[in-house]
Amino acid sequence: MNWYELARPLSINLKGGYHISCPYGYVGRGRVRVRIKTRDYFLKIAKKRARSVLTSGGLEPVADSGGEGGHSVFTSAFIDALKENQAVFDADELFSKIRRPVQRQADQTPESADIRRAGHEGGNFLFVKQKKEIASISPEVSKPKIIGRDGTLIAYSTGVVYDKKTGLEWIAGSNKDTTWDEAKKWVESLNIVGGGWRMPTRKELKTLYKKGSGSFNMTPLLKTTQFYVWSGETKDSSWAWFFGFRYCNEDWSIRDISINTRGFAVRSRR
Repeated sequence: MNWYELARPLSINLKGGYHISCPYGYVGRGRVRVRIKTRDYFLKIAKKRARSVLTSGGLEPVADSGGEGGHSVFTSAFIDALKENQAVFDADELFSKIRRPVQRQADQTPESADIRRAGHEGGNFLFVKQKKEIASISPEVSKPKIIGRDGTLIAYSTGVVYDKKTGLEWIAGSNKDTTWDEAKKWVESLNIVGGGWRMPTRKELKTLYKKGSGSFNMTPLLKTTQFYVWSGETKDSSWAWFFGFRYCNEDWSIRDISINTRGFAVRSRR
């Protein structure tokens, strides 16, 4: 910690590329205190518990608009400060960056303080700029190609078929005879395009029925050569509900039966 006499406007160039300046009139008993926050400081402070608060104002009413992008003045200043961050800074520095801009644009003064009797140990919140891992995102995942359309249905190169009407995304399982337990195991292991897949309900399966469509009254975008599809609805440990697209029939079936039956996965995009 260093102290500097304030007899004139202060402008100090420090090692590591830091620059500190202060105009006339700063009250601090004739001196200004300068803390250089090094890597060691951040490592030390990160190990301590922090219980502090940063508010958009005091007891006065605060503006909920007036900033860029439809944000409040406080939120806009907060976002600008984060955008300017090139490495890491703590909540104290964040507060110093947003206090004056908010005061200039609104009749409010942001406040920052430790929360008493809440377990504060002298730590601080650290804001670290994250690097974008662009290289790890394949073009197929980020922007899948459309390879087919059928009414409200859109097929993508990932194997997903999206129904714009219901908001549901579908994937057809392996084109082979499948028991209910095999279908469930496959769906639970599915992680294509972010995961979140499950077995469909009987109501969701009915939304795929289109009389006269494809070979079995089902869109040809879902690649399957059979017409029975398991739902995720069960009755005790032996029975599960299925839907038959050829004859538009549905019923309970023993879960171990696999003849002409397939597994589909579904999830909601909305």
